[in-house]
Amino acid sequence: MAQTRSSFLHPVERLREYLRAIRLLLGQTRDQLQATRIELAAHTTQLQTLASSQLAQLERLSAAAEAANASREAQHGELVAQHGQLLALLEQLTAGAHAATSSHEAQHAQLVEILRMTHDRSQENSVLLRELRASSAYELAYSEERPLVSVVIPTYDNHRLLRERAIPSVLAQTYDNIEIVVVGDAAPEEARAAVEWFRDPRITFHNLPYRGPYPAEPTLWLVAGTPPYNEGVRRASGRWITRLDDDDAFRPEHVERLLDHARKHRLEMAYGLICQHMPDGAVEVLGRFPPGLHQFGTQAALYHAGVARIFEFDLADAAFGVPDDWGQCLRMLRAGVRIGMVESEVVDYYPSLLWGRPGANDNDGARRSPAVADPHPDRTAASQAGGSGRPRDPSAPPGYGPDTYEVIAEAARSAAEVVAPAVYRLVQPRSVVDYGCGTGEWLAAFRECGSEELLGVDGPWIDASQLVIAPGEFRAHDLREPFAVDREFDLALCLEVIGHIPADREQIFLDSLTGLAPVILFSGPAPHQPGVGGGVLNNRWPAYWARHFADRGFVAVDCLRPTIWKDPRVAWWYAQNMWLAVRQEALRQFPLLRREHDAAPPDPSPLVHPGLLELLAQAE
Repeated sequence: MAQTRSSFLHPVERLREYLRAIRLLLGQTRDQLQATRIELAAHTTQLQTLASSQLAQLERLSAAAEAANASREAQHGELVAQHGQLLALLEQLTAGAHAATSSHEAQHAQLVEILRMTHDRSQENSVLLRELRASSAYELAYSEERPLVSVVIPTYDNHRLLRERAIPSVLAQTYDNIEIVVVGDAAPEEARAAVEWFRDPRITFHNLPYRGPYPAEPTLWLVAGTPPYNEGVRRASGRWITRLDDDDAFRPEHVERLLDHARKHRLEMAYGLICQHMPDGAVEVLGRFPPGLHQFGTQAALYHAGVARIFEFDLADAAFGVPDDWGQCLRMLRAGVRIGMVESEVVDYYPSLLWGRPGANDNDGARRSPAVADPHPDRTAASQAGGSGRPRDPSAPPGYGPDTYEVIAEAARSAAEVVAPAVYRLVQPRSVVDYGCGTGEWLAAFRECGSEELLGVDGPWIDASQLVIAPGEFRAHDLREPFAVDREFDLALCLEVIGHIPADREQIFLDSLTGLAPVILFSGPAPHQPGVGGGVLNNRWPAYWARHFADRGFVAVDCLRPTIWKDPRVAWWYAQNMWLAVRQEALRQFPLLRREHDAAPPDPSPLVHPGLLELLAQAE
């Protein structure tokens, strides 16, 4: 029994031991937990301290950011304000610059115009031209059987092409009475060697000691070769002078064709077409009559030597942006040099890549005539619209309406006040008929001079209320139909009328006109000349009409144009086209006319007035 109890208690003891062990373990655990709690409390305190520190730092950073943002906003506002101020200042500066530029451009244009006026020698050139024509040497260019022709070749450093192309083309001319004057622009010795290589006594070489003086590079091409060309003209011995550049070539008949044409028509400058060979291989034919910018070149021209010496090339052309050859041509046209053209290619021209002439390839239609603007667009509008409301007569010429004569009367009246006294002095006409009289302005001018009997003839579309002559002095007639009078008048007028007559009726018109009087004051619109309302149908050069007058026994007396060419009171179309036709057997009745006939060329030259040139330039 005791053993059984002992056996029973043993597990209890063991349980107690377990409990003691558990208590011990729990105590240890409690101690560990307490230590952990203390450690956690310490960590928590540290974390709280750190968090507080970071929060304070974050608050400081946030405050700093807010302050920085406010500062940036303030700075941005300041920058925006400054930007606005700068924009306003820039606008002021831009406006000031534009104003300064405009002022500078205006001053430059004024200076250029002053320079142009100072440099203008038109009156001097006209006087020199008249003196030349009165000299005995002038006539030798036309009367000598085979006059000497001088070919002037300016050169610098194209000695190879000078020897291989330019000089050989001159030596190959079909006209052989020539001399070649080569002038170096302070050229290297190779140029002299190229000339001496030919061993030809007709070729001479002269070298200028200094080159130029030329303008800056951008405008050098305008006047390159001017000093040596002028020196060559001064040294030339020929009655006629032509120019060739050292890298271009004459066609074989260059001299012969131009010389024949000039002598036949008593021209002072004759020119032909230019065959232009571009560096890319393209070939273009340039040239027209009247001459135009990039449609004319001195290499295609032949000059009376006296004219060439009066109208030298001018370095000052570069200041006006004008090529020297075109500047020379303009000066000749303004002075009234007699110019004509042959429809033949006379020179091969090879533009230089280095020069790069602006506009050299801008010839839209090298041999076509440009459309020309009406010189009086307001008049055209009036004639087409019929401003007064009066209906247009369908039988009237193209472009002529009821208001046409009102708007052209001023030009007719102004010109008549100048021309009528000059013609009256030559003819002393008691009776005058105007075939195509318009409103009668020209007849009224002759009445003022002393003419007593007047007759104006024009279409039935003329409004009698517009006439400045008496109604009984006007006869309505369609000028395209034959017309006759029972007796001749002393003088007939026909001014800018025949251009409105169709070509198939011109012979009828001329037959009627030449039956009216032994002396006719005549003008007809030239090629390229516009008309009122675009109504010009039959534009011809004066020589064309002179031939038809000659077929009817009339001779041309071209004595008026030199005296009215520059008169601002005479409209350019009158100054360009006006001359007298006189019946051959009647010349002895008018001594003054006969004297003018003997002094004038046999045919009216195809002169081109600067007024028409300006229209052509505007059209281009």
